[in-house]
Amino acid sequence: MRKPPSDPRAILDDLRDELSRRSFASEADLQRFLDARMRSYNTRPQPELGGLSPLQMTELLAGNWRTTGALRVNETLSPEDVGDPDILHNAVAFLTTLRDEGPAKATAGVNKVIDEADVGPLDILRHLLQIARLVNRRKGFFHLSSTNRAFVQEERRGALLALLFLEFFQQMDLRFVEGWTGDEGLQRTIAFTFWKLRTEADTWALPAHLAEVAWLDSAKDPVTVSYMSEAEFRASRLRRRVLEPLVWFGLLESRDLPAADRWEHPIEVRKTPLYDRLLQFTFDRG
Repeated sequence: MRKPPSDPRAILDDLRDELSRRSFASEADLQRFLDARMRSYNTRPQPELGGLSPLQMTELLAGNWRTTGALRVNETLSPEDVGDPDILHNAVAFLTTLRDEGPAKATAGVNKVIDEADVGPLDILRHLLQIARLVNRRKGFFHLSSTNRAFVQEERRGALLALLFLEFFQQMDLRFVEGWTGDEGLQRTIAFTFWKLRTEADTWALPAHLAEVAWLDSAKDPVTVSYMSEAEFRASRLRRRVLEPLVWFGLLESRDLPAADRWEHPIEVRKTPLYDRLLQFTFDRG
């Protein structure tokens, strides 16, 4: 028996061919036939969707990660569950300094300044903390938000990590992290990337492999650069925008690989136990 096609254009061609060979007693019979075909397609796993059905893909991408959709970010983890990943450590250092020492001037070389040596990639961190409404910037000074200052407390570490994750991957433009334009579709479909990483990065994996299997082809812009191959470009983009940030969050770990040239820094990554604690997937539809 021939396997049903998964490509929508091939499905339409098959449907037109079948309709040309069949007759229906009424428009209602025709509609029932079309509805059955649509249900069959929407509930059937599709290779180009990473093994998900169209209904599952819709559920995955349409959710808000908190109360709707197949992906939920766990906001109830304990301090012991989350540990001390880099971005959480640095955020706590920033927020604690503001709480204990008062507002910090947003320029270097002044008393009460938090500099990059203290808190890591400062530009990204302070941008994230402002998006998350944990920090306000007024008249050249950073202030701790009065409404969200409870996140500094030790017992709120899990909630703080969840908040930072949600704001980083949903609200902050990931092109800001890498510093290049293009491939906005990667962020719009990143829930699919997270879904695939849970299995593809269960053991050590190269960024090139993950860019191939955990980035939807339909969400990729054409590669126009000439200084590296398409595979290298996509691997670099996924690494900068997704994989390295997940290392900062403690959801992935990375290790260096031997480099052929001194300017190269090849790595491979794999999932940590925190990945499945923070990111939970449940599909309600076929």
